[in-house]
Amino acid sequence: MDAASPIADWPLVVPRELHDVRTVDPWARVVHLAILDARRDRDADASAKWEDDAAWHIAGFDPTLAGADPETGTMPHDAVGAERVRAYHRELARLTDGTYAQQLISLEGGRGPLVEAHLRTTARRGDRVLEMPTLMVFELPSLRIRRVTEFPGDLPAWDAFWAS
Repeated sequence: MDAASPIADWPLVVPRELHDVRTVDPWARVVHLAILDARRDRDADASAKWEDDAAWHIAGFDPTLAGADPETGTMPHDAVGAERVRAYHRELARLTDGTYAQQLISLEGGRGPLVEAHLRTTARRGDRVLEMPTLMVFELPSLRIRRVTEFPGDLPAWDAFWAS
């Protein structure tokens, strides 16, 4: 993996009160530290918490796929590797004139290799406004992040927002 974190371009806001949260769940701790390391520009530390071929998956229409049809429903798309994940987030920023953002609400571990992040997603595209909850599931089978699956909280609204 290159020296930059796969989530370095992820427009995630972490409220101050979530910076100092402590957890005994080792998987949740890895995700929490990866997020904080990236926010603090500690890219090498953040990268160490991700597998080299980590994937980011959108469960729903992926607005970054050229020529994709939002009426096809779930799109099997993964951004694999640090550069592809960063490119995905840069494209979301480009498509929304830099307004695409997510705010961390909570991080939940279950004493196993899955960690849930509850987020609030917002963006603007012309007259269209996106504002919805989002669930992200981090998979860490070896205590390193292997896959992130992002579930927009309202798939019809998500698809309508990104439709041409």
